[in-house]
Amino acid sequence: MADSIDSCDVDQETGLSYEQRWQIIQHFTEWIKHGDSKIQTLLMVQAVIIATYGVSVPVFFSKSGVWNFWTIFCNAAFVLVTLASFIYGFFSALQPYTKPYAGKDENRNVFFYGSYSKDELLFELENLNHKEQLQQLSAQISVLGRVTKNKFRHVQNLQQFVVISIILLISVYISFSLVR
Repeated sequence: MADSIDSCDVDQETGLSYEQRWQIIQHFTEWIKHGDSKIQTLLMVQAVIIATYGVSVPVFFSKSGVWNFWTIFCNAAFVLVTLASFIYGFFSALQPYTKPYAGKDENRNVFFYGSYSKDELLFELENLNHKEQLQQLSAQISVLGRVTKNKFRHVQNLQQFVVISIILLISVYISFSLVR
């Protein structure tokens, strides 16, 4: 008889505990912070690239007859890609995920900071039982997993923008150096 009681307790403990779910949430939160740091670093590198362009290109402008098809094309491509990278970095990659989260029964998730965007008290804070808490933590883990995946997709896209900017800056130098 004691064996059957013990086996029931084990069967009920098949999922992750409350503390284990919080550890996962903290793990995803750290990864999101890491992604934001990478994005900020990439935007800083992009600023250095622009500073390099701004310091060295006026030297080329001092020459007469520097504007031809290739110099105009290379400069325009560089400016457009660099501008696009900053717009992408500031308005897409660095934006926090604050969309309101609604569960199956349209209750707000008490573990999601987007639920607190209005200055009102969530009635759900006082009315959640342990099972609902676990369900909302699971839903929050899913949301944070998606946010983390998107954050690192943004990092990868911004890395590509930076590499393209470097290549275009080199092409700007080459186009100006070929002017006679």
